[in-house]
Amino acid sequence: AAKPSISNSPWPQGPGPNFNFVVPATKTPTTWSAALDRQVAWKTPLPETGQSAPIVWGDRVFVTTMKPVDADTETGSDIVIYALSSTTGELLWRHEIAGSYQTKLSAPFGDASAPAPVTDGKNLWVVNPTGMLVCFDLDGRFVWEKPITSVARTQPILFEGKLILHRQVYLPDASGRFTHENTDAPHSRWTQLQAIDAQSGEEVWVSQCGVNMGCVPMVQTLSDGRKVFIVGRGGGHGPPEKPEGISMIRVDSGQTVWSLELANFMSTQTYPIIDDRALIFHKGDHLWIDVKTAKITRQVSIVEKVPVCRWTKSGREVQHESLAQNKPRSITQQSNLLVGNYHYFRAYTRNY
Repeated sequence: AAKPSISNSPWPQGPGPNFNFVVPATKTPTTWSAALDRQVAWKTPLPETGQSAPIVWGDRVFVTTMKPVDADTETGSDIVIYALSSTTGELLWRHEIAGSYQTKLSAPFGDASAPAPVTDGKNLWVVNPTGMLVCFDLDGRFVWEKPITSVARTQPILFEGKLILHRQVYLPDASGRFTHENTDAPHSRWTQLQAIDAQSGEEVWVSQCGVNMGCVPMVQTLSDGRKVFIVGRGGGHGPPEKPEGISMIRVDSGQTVWSLELANFMSTQTYPIIDDRALIFHKGDHLWIDVKTAKITRQVSIVEKVPVCRWTKSGREVQHESLAQNKPRSITQQSNLLVGNYHYFRAYTRNY
């Protein structure tokens, strides 16, 4: 079978060209199989130490992994950036980027190689959240570097000449684990968003409010044209950022527009906006929040009398059930995406 053609549409950063993981329908394949070599243009082996989402610009693909290891270990600090040909998969160049502290290697929630690189077609920015941000040109020539600490789950974006990503202050222990000792840390030690001038590496702004390390902000456009982030606080391992709940902040300045307190909130999710309503999962409910008033205008249960597709002796049947929450946290976190009129999510406490 003929190999699929490679799209020339750029995917310049982890959340994609529209900052929200979504693009209009294209002619790219909708079915493929790496195991059966169906709709696969090429394969290039990478070290089995975890990797970021790849980004694409023209004839280049960029991706990071942790630095290959030669002995058993559970932690690492250094990452490697690879530039590959998007037409053949050939390795064009690679660079190692050292970190300054240890993080879990190939951990379930990501490691230092998890943040995707960012490009504008001229330069490439690579963050090693354990201590360094580096700028290269697309041929791998060094431009500048800046010591920073961020979080493994950050997804850097380039917006109007600024790199926006998490700013981390409190660090994991020597084994790469986050303990609960930071629960009551002062504001000066909170995790926040930061904007960095993409050309100079200089800091432009730091958000006023705290932002949990598991929150992945997406640029959203309100009906009045304002560009905003919805960010959250609250989660496991005793994060210090208060109060638990969400805030709307301006993309151009990091200024907080409003905050809404939600007790026992799990902020490890994305927050899409549609028709000036922010869509939030909280415990067993799906919330609609008016972004002009910060008020909850609609609340729908996702655990009480919901349709569940079951396999029975007579085939698949849809049954209405109430789903017990067997953990003291929301039924969903991390995986949700608004596509058209549907808000998809993956259950965290149940295998749905």
